[in-house]
Amino acid sequence: MERLEIEVVEIRGRCPVFKTGDRIVIEGPRVKLDETDAICTHAFASLLPYIVVLRKGIKPSELGLGRGEKPTSSVSTLGRHIPRAGL
Repeated sequence: MERLEIEVVEIRGRCPVFKTGDRIVIEGPRVKLDETDAICTHAFASLLPYIVVLRKGIKPSELGLGRGEKPTSSVSTLGRHIPRAGL
């Protein structure tokens, strides 16, 4: 089963849900709640279009999310607080 780990790498302003370093862990279609620090509907809405394809091994650079061959990238989430997630 494919595994995706998402980490909050930066928060601009104050976020009532996340703190820097929080993680969301996804395996297959499930959020691994026992390994996930917090979950936010605004963040999840921003990440959802990328979750399936990144789990399948598509490089972030092929989606316009990163540069080169790096297996990581970042996405700014919806909402006033703009946490930035590292995928």
